[in-house]
Amino acid sequence: MLIYAAYVIPPIAIALLTWHEMTNTEMIWSSTEITRPHDAYRSERNTQNAVSNTGALIAGRNYWSPTEDYRAAFLAEFSKAYFERPSRFDMFLPDIERSGLTIILKNSASARSMFVNSISVVAILEDDRPFDWRRLDVATDLTIQPAEWNGTLTFINSGTGPILNLAATLTGDDKRPFEPFKPEGLLTHEWPVSLTPKGGTYIGPFPDISDAHVETLYRTIEPKESTTNRGPFVDCRPIEPVDHRCNGVVRALYEEVTSVTRLMELTDLKRVSSIDIDYRFEDLKGHPSSGQQTIALPQQLYWYRKTPQLLDRLPMIDDPTTSLAYDEGSGGEWSSDEGSIGFESVDVVGLAKQLFGVAVEGPKGVGLITTELDIDLEDMPECSFTKAIAEPRTLLQGSGLVSISVNLNKPRNGRYLLRFLINGRDRHALSIDFLVPDRLRFSSDVQTSQFTNYDAGPPPVCGDDR
Repeated sequence: MLIYAAYVIPPIAIALLTWHEMTNTEMIWSSTEITRPHDAYRSERNTQNAVSNTGALIAGRNYWSPTEDYRAAFLAEFSKAYFERPSRFDMFLPDIERSGLTIILKNSASARSMFVNSISVVAILEDDRPFDWRRLDVATDLTIQPAEWNGTLTFINSGTGPILNLAATLTGDDKRPFEPFKPEGLLTHEWPVSLTPKGGTYIGPFPDISDAHVETLYRTIEPKESTTNRGPFVDCRPIEPVDHRCNGVVRALYEEVTSVTRLMELTDLKRVSSIDIDYRFEDLKGHPSSGQQTIALPQQLYWYRKTPQLLDRLPMIDDPTTSLAYDEGSGGEWSSDEGSIGFESVDVVGLAKQLFGVAVEGPKGVGLITTELDIDLEDMPECSFTKAIAEPRTLLQGSGLVSISVNLNKPRNGRYLLRFLINGRDRHALSIDFLVPDRLRFSSDVQTSQFTNYDAGPPPVCGDDR
């Protein structure tokens, strides 16, 4: 009996193996590559099997999420671009607009071909998470610089995030205060501030250079006033004055005030060489900062107190009033090309030959079927789905490969489930997390609490394996 078994069993075993190879035409997952963003994702495989809506069993799902290195680089450049700082964030924009991946499925049968009528991909938004703004860089860095001579200080924020609730007190080296600086808005980049003595009764600033006044002031000389040791003068008293400056001017004798020394004899003068500044502010996360700086002015400046006697020009006959010298200084106030770059070309044919030794064509069908599908993910509600389908209608030989490239257009922040179907049957599934801000530029209307508080929302109702 044993002798007969030795002759009978091997042919039966060979026949069973041949029958299995001829009837088994299951497509199995072979490889996955995230092509955009390239080299930025890692995969964690779920050991549990997933069951699709059709009831078909899908091998354990792969979960793809950005690596920490990619996430850190993305957030660092996005923080700068978000607050309109110089950045290299343009290199990430194509990834936000259009992501992509390629998977390869293999005909597990080595001796039997299968007819591939349709290839489809279903995308499901299984976890619509808000973007986590807490990881943005909102650091501030305040410096203060003087202008060359015109009495202006520039408050400069060279940090990443804006400065909030800035309040600064300014005091001259003569211990007399200037008007404080408290902007109503945010200090994002620069804000020039004109130095104005507190009280609003001083005119200036003027540089103190060799006792010379930049502008000429005038003072009316009373008829009985002595003019000894006074000068120069503008005499507009004659009916036909010699000085052409007297045309249309009220007839009187005017003193020209042209030096700082003489100005000091006529009014109070404020000279300043440096400014002491005490300030405090907050960043977007509510972290307070304060400090003190002493700013040396490039040259000494002065202001003089306004008086009715000092005129900035000769009074005209038709003037209803006499003009005072100079108006008071006041504080001054002050998207990217979307490149749609196609998928990087991948020599999947050469890859298939190298890894699997599959011929491109053969008498039993082709060794490789390739397809590229576009899926629009914009404005998808959570748990809803969209799909794309291709119909190659091609015979795939045994051990042949199907390469499916998927373009995912305008994904949202969160996780998507992708199901890959051959001839209407689920063959593979994976989940992929996207890092997508819901806006690209900072607005002062944005609630600052989002940079400290985060609410991921309720647990997704469709995120579990089914």
